Amino acid sequence: MKLIELTGWGFGRKDLKRIVANLTDEDNHEFNLMDPNRDMVEVLYEALQAADECWLGVDEDGNWLALGGWQGDSVWFITTKAVDSLNIRGRAKFINTLRDNRDDVLKKHGGPVGNVIWEGATRHRGFLKALGATFHDWWHVSEATGERFQFFTVGN
Repeated sequence: MKLIELTGWGFGRKDLKRIVANLTDEDNHEFNLMDPNRDMVEVLYEALQAADECWLGVDEDGNWLALGGWQGDSVWFITTKAVDSLNIRGRAKFINTLRDNRDDVLKKHGGPVGNVIWEGATRHRGFLKALGATFHDWWHVSEATGERFQFFTVGN
């Protein structure tokens, strides 16, 4: 697996539609729990435009696995259904690639980065733990749905 830096690359709405059409059910569900009245393609497009850096995770066969980025103190990552088909070795490569990227981001940023995660996202919580995340006793409650999202940081 490798990460392709997209900053300044012109990753557009058509590409984002491809990502969104193949998003994992958990990522799609979590996005809508924050606010179901948003257009995911537009939210991602704006995030990419504002990002300090952004990446596309691609496996050896060219399958798009993930899209992510960071801006200031905030980091985000979404995954496609192609991640579900990775075997144990593929998942280990995926995590190790993201750990290397985490280290690079923390070096460039000079401190921890974070975001919020839906309290019911058990799979993503495990993924974040593998990346060394710390979950804090600080919560955001969605005004649109009433769902709770917990603040986490990486690089404490």
